[in-house]
Amino acid sequence: YTVAKKCDTLSFINEDEQLIKITFTTLNGENGYAGETEITIKPGKSETITLSELGSYQFTNLEQPTTIGFLTVSTD
Repeated sequence: YTVAKKCDTLSFINEDEQLIKITFTTLNGENGYAGETEITIKPGKSETITLSELGSYQFTNLEQPTTIGFLTVSTD
């Protein structure tokens, strides 16, 4: 579970040998975060997003659906 402030950054690092596809869902079931519906990360690479929308989200690796995390973005 990650708690961050608006304008912070969040990095996803792929240390595996296979592609990772990250998707976001709100706790109400809406798809996406700040216009991002899916982030693809190649093996050995990373992707960083700037947290611009407030709220609570779940993120999932589509290639390994049991790999999930939670994110809350607040003003404080």
